Amino acid sequence: MRVEFAEDFKEDLDRIREHLISHGANVEARLAEVFQALRILQRNPYIGHEMEGGLRELVIGDKSRHRGYFVLYDVYEEPDEVADDEENEPKGVVVVNAIRSQHESGYH
Repeated sequence: MRVEFAEDFKEDLDRIREHLISHGANVEARLAEVFQALRILQRNPYIGHEMEGGLRELVIGDKSRHRGYFVLYDVYEEPDEVADDEENEPKGVVVVNAIRSQHESGYH
């Protein structure tokens, strides 16, 4: 599956980036961890917890090290079709809508 990012996700990412900068974190490394975790959605789009309205939520990071994030996303799969590659991945798109820190109370 192809993974795309909604405009709201980009705004959330900017907010998280500013927060990491203000706390002296290694921003590049932390954001690389987030994007590495999101790669799982290419092959396992239904791994996240189902939410209201058909959305899904993926928990990523290391909660014990205060590096946890929640990602809200949609899955749009083309029925009964698989990609033409040898890995047999489903066709379609995952749209990542929002991301928030484990310390935030809700999505913005």
